Amino acid sequence: MAEALPRYKIPGRTFFTKKEIPNMYAEIQHKLQNMISELLESNGYISFTTDIWSRDSGEGSMISLTAHFQLPSKTDAINKPRILNVRSFEGSHTGDAISEALLGCVNEWNIATHQVHAVVTDNGANVKAGLRKAKLPGVPCPIHTLQLVVEEGLKAQDDIMDTVAKMRRVSGHFRHSSLANDRLEEMQKTYHCPIHKMVQDVATRWDSTYNMISRMIEQKKTLVGYDSEYGLLVHLLNSVWIIAENLLRMLEPFQRTTKEFSHNSSSVSQVIPFIEILKLELENQESGSVVQAAKEIMAKKLASRFQPAYSNRTYIVATLLDPRFKAEFLDALAVELATDEIKSLTMSEKKPNVTEAVSIANENSSDKSCDQPQEKRQRFSMWGSLHKVLQSKKAEKKDEQDNSDCAVQRELCTYLDEDVLAIDNGSNEFHFHPLEFWNQNQSRFPKITPVAYRYLSCPPSSVASESLFSTTGYIDRDRRKRLLTERLESLTIIKRNIDLL
Repeated sequence: MAEALPRYKIPGRTFFTKKEIPNMYAEIQHKLQNMISELLESNGYISFTTDIWSRDSGEGSMISLTAHFQLPSKTDAINKPRILNVRSFEGSHTGDAISEALLGCVNEWNIATHQVHAVVTDNGANVKAGLRKAKLPGVPCPIHTLQLVVEEGLKAQDDIMDTVAKMRRVSGHFRHSSLANDRLEEMQKTYHCPIHKMVQDVATRWDSTYNMISRMIEQKKTLVGYDSEYGLLVHLLNSVWIIAENLLRMLEPFQRTTKEFSHNSSSVSQVIPFIEILKLELENQESGSVVQAAKEIMAKKLASRFQPAYSNRTYIVATLLDPRFKAEFLDALAVELATDEIKSLTMSEKKPNVTEAVSIANENSSDKSCDQPQEKRQRFSMWGSLHKVLQSKKAEKKDEQDNSDCAVQRELCTYLDEDVLAIDNGSNEFHFHPLEFWNQNQSRFPKITPVAYRYLSCPPSSVASESLFSTTGYIDRDRRKRLLTERLESLTIIKRNIDLL
């Protein structure tokens, strides 16, 4: 640079910290505010994910707020999650403190609490208490619930825990010994196995146990040879390998489901269908007696922990409005409650509560302008082709229904009468966001499209906020431990919203 442009002065640190970064941050904030204002002016709703992270430097904690929404004007694209806040969170993580922090973040963007559709969080009691105090509608993260189901199943059998402990010890040996790693790589070349390192599981993430077992089974031939040549800390007998292989087969559907819930294109509409698929997988799998007992416990826990979802409007309305599922995974009562909710939202600002509607569902069942799908439905694997939605029967319309009610009812009947979007086995069709359908068919269903935008923009998990702190942790490295929290927030928001510049 000194030779090419000798008179050019390279900007120093102060230029970036005092001018460029604040300008970039202000521009992103301005564009985000314009997007939110446009959404709220069109009577739209916004969903959030949130999480709390403690800095490694001991400089306190931070709370994040990630927005999920779809702008009606952007029918050519699906809005990506937008990071709004990564602010300092001092003191104990009590319900009162979380409530105050969340309301502070929401109010900063001029969003009223009644304009918040849902806040997806982990299952911590303090977080739930914070949402209640803030009067914000909470949705528990299904990934955390699945983790509890898996943990309860694994802990129920001593033989399974012993198998996992042995594999953890073997993996830990290779993770902490460079000599053992070098020998392992030589054995992998000898036995023509993939050159992969061992994976160590982490107690707070059950899928790391799945990844550890998967890697061990992949390297089984190598590990057996290593044991005979150098000796392992623990001898892995044939019975251990049999349990591990059965355990891996049982955990695979949970791992696939976790990945689907973590994808950016996933919607809360996938929760009920995927839980149904998990139930079918557990029911149809063949396994040994040891794993069989754990599988039965998982099936019971899965049914009991996710039972509330089948009467929760956030899930059932989203499922019905997802063109891949519609009514296939809902019973007659859930379909009725969902259609009542959709009609009410299109004609009134008053939002009915599904739990209240359950008690009067039977009284209202005769007031439909067209019959609901049949009560008994065949359920289909998400990895196979989805069949047609059961045909809705036509019925006489009541004379007292107004034109708006009839229009909404006609749209719903037309939508439900059409075939579900077929999903081929092994395809990546699940990465298709259901809002793409509503963007393309907005003119056909003008009444119910705003409801679809509201419900389907809600993510199924809090991964968007949790993964955010991976970026924050990368910025807050050992050599930057004196970085102010305010600067850390601005750098994180710039990094995750860089496409707005």
